[in-house]
Amino acid sequence: MFSMLLLLQAVTTVGPPAAMQPAPFQPVPIKPIRTPSCPATADGEIVVCQSVDQNAQFRLRPLPEKYRQPTRVVVPIGGSATVSPNIAQGRLGEGQILLTVKIPF
Repeated sequence: MFSMLLLLQAVTTVGPPAAMQPAPFQPVPIKPIRTPSCPATADGEIVVCQSVDQNAQFRLRPLPEKYRQPTRVVVPIGGSATVSPNIAQGRLGEGQILLTVKIPF
C-alpha cells in the first residue's frame, strides 16, 4: 500500500496554476411585477381593479370530486339508532368487516 502511494506521488506533477481569466459577467434582467391596468373613466365612476396574488400558484387547491372520501352508508335500525358497516385490515393482513352501532342517549 505504501509503495502504491509513493508511485502515485511520483506520477503526479505539481506546477504553478494556470492563469485564470474571470468569467464574463452578464446580469440577468429582473422582470417587473405586472400591475393590472384599470380603465380610466371620465364620468367619475368608481372602478375597482383586482390585484393578482403573487403567491396563488403555491397555494393548495381543493381536491377534485373524484378524489374525495366516499360518503359512508348509514342504516337506521329504529328510533334514532344507526348502523354503519366498515371494512378494515387486521393485524395479519386479513380483511375485516366491522359494524358500528350508534345509539344516542
